[in-house]
Amino acid sequence: MITINIPSSYCGSDDNITQCLTHLPHQIGQIRGLDYYVTLKQSKIKNLYERRAMPIPEPTLADIQSEIRALGKIYKGTPSVEDILSERKNAWRELYAFHNNVEDKLEEQVNLQFNDEYVTTCKQIDKIIAGPKDIVEKELKSEIQNIKVPCDVQVKVHYSQKEQLAVLNAVFPWNIPIPTIKKVSHSRGTSVKDKLQREIHQEETECIIGMAFLMGGKAFAASPNIKTAVVAISKQTQYMLAVHLGRVPFCQEIQYMDVPSKLINLFPFLADIRTVRNAMVMYPVWIRDFEAFDARLSYVL
Repeated sequence: MITINIPSSYCGSDDNITQCLTHLPHQIGQIRGLDYYVTLKQSKIKNLYERRAMPIPEPTLADIQSEIRALGKIYKGTPSVEDILSERKNAWRELYAFHNNVEDKLEEQVNLQFNDEYVTTCKQIDKIIAGPKDIVEKELKSEIQNIKVPCDVQVKVHYSQKEQLAVLNAVFPWNIPIPTIKKVSHSRGTSVKDKLQREIHQEETECIIGMAFLMGGKAFAASPNIKTAVVAISKQTQYMLAVHLGRVPFCQEIQYMDVPSKLINLFPFLADIRTVRNAMVMYPVWIRDFEAFDARLSYVL
């Protein structure tokens, strides 16, 4: 297991903080699958050197005659036009052979370098596809540390290359900093109002579900080898949500995650969610229920 700390980020106004916490899946970024890496390998060109054409054209009879006309009376007719052309052609062939020899050497040298880079790149891509523990954990750390939230969050991660699995637990503080005020626009401009309690509850639920989706997205983005993400969201020692995310169904729905709560029912999950005054309110769940949902969560709880 590795532990990754996400430091609190400045998000600006209360409205911006609300936007950040209730739309966390917006930070998922690009998830590249196996097909992307296979295509990337196939698209690498081994021989990239473009040979240069001979810069001097082969001389012709017309060229010699044009030179003679330019000379006028200076030219006495010896040697003959044919002799001059033959001499020029011989010189040009020597120059052409030298040019080709130089291009052969350059092509060999440059292509050797490109081929070395191609082999190195393919090895790196094969490693990414295979998903060895050291590489994937490094990528997971990089992906998760780039998350922007207005509070400190600790993420515990267990990765299994063999099982193609990531288990994650994102731990929020006791009180998720959902702003209690909002700006309201009206005909006379804008004013600041207190949020209703049901709004705050709904926004906290969106935050928790959104963080679960964000953790899953970051896991899938870290390695194409990760096919399943089991995600838990906690508030210190209060266990709020556990969810199973499969790579394929998750990626199919990622574009629709603007309101996270609308998609949670598409995935197997465990949470105590109740409807109170038309708002989804999330209550803590016993740890034994989390472990019954998926025993592998014990790696990160």
